[in-house]
Amino acid sequence: KKFMDILKTFAANLKKYRLSHRLSQEKLAELCDLHRTYISDVERLKRSISLKNIQGIADALSIKTYMLFLEEEGVNMIMTYEHFIDTLNKRVKTDEQFYYELLTTVVKNPKRFTGIFRLSNAKTKLIQNVTQSREIKFGDFMEEIITEYISLMGYENMDKSIGNDPQGNALSADQVFKKDNCIYLIEQKIRDDHDSTKKRGQYDNFRKKYTLLKQKYPNYKINASMWFIDDSLVKNKKYYFSEAISEKTVNEDIKINIFYGGDMFSQLFNRYDVWNEICTYLLKNKQERNNDVLEIPDFDTSQEMLNALKRLKTYESGLFKKLISDKPEYVQLRKELFPTETNLNFL
Repeated sequence: KKFMDILKTFAANLKKYRLSHRLSQEKLAELCDLHRTYISDVERLKRSISLKNIQGIADALSIKTYMLFLEEEGVNMIMTYEHFIDTLNKRVKTDEQFYYELLTTVVKNPKRFTGIFRLSNAKTKLIQNVTQSREIKFGDFMEEIITEYISLMGYENMDKSIGNDPQGNALSADQVFKKDNCIYLIEQKIRDDHDSTKKRGQYDNFRKKYTLLKQKYPNYKINASMWFIDDSLVKNKKYYFSEAISEKTVNEDIKINIFYGGDMFSQLFNRYDVWNEICTYLLKNKQERNNDVLEIPDFDTSQEMLNALKRLKTYESGLFKKLISDKPEYVQLRKELFPTETNLNFL
């Protein structure tokens, strides 16, 4: 293979991993103790690079050196893009069940969508509701896909229903798996942007889970991690780290980690390539959806909502009766979402 081809592959991978770390060329050069223009020159194929500097760059990016020389197509693929996106689409797809759930949410909570003290009209509130719902489902997708990656990395996934807390409440883990004589727990959150009350509740819940695991498996080491996927938001980072440090003095048998973004894959698994693949796939999917616009079918006239109304009348007749009742909140709801009552008249 020609030297220039190798250099092109190296430069492309260097840029890919640098961007996934959100590092500028100058910042990466600084981390590697190189001249500020060095990384720029390498990425633009204006400079050759020594073995020493290759190793230094790999260390700064928390990746194996060989990963900088891998071809893009398939060589370092852990999971196929097709499977990754198919799993995502199954979570966030808009199908008959989606429209039915949207309709029942509206009918169960009419005052959330109407009223003089809501500046947004019902249709705008619908879009907000769907957006929030999709964010929640994206969190569910990330839990599902990380479970698959954990298995692909050679760990044994365990039952996520780990038991009950002292008050009898069921506790479920986002990720729980084992390897050798260690059991790993991961508490996943999309981002760290919660208020003071919720952050304390989140850590208390995390504490209950790793404490319970230690009680259930006294002969195993416990490695517990709280992981915030989006490392661009670190609102409560100091709080979580202080809690983890104070906990270490009480539970020496439990290793506690607080991770943001790709740090978990580089420090816990020594597999930053997995994180890079996840980010690459999500970016590619976002680019493919770039022109997508969220559209809500017209409640009043669309076939999708007519079908949903038929299901509501058949399987939840009580809710349907509320929808067509003379109660003020439902009269207002019909005015905003069913102005001509075309679909309702079909029923």
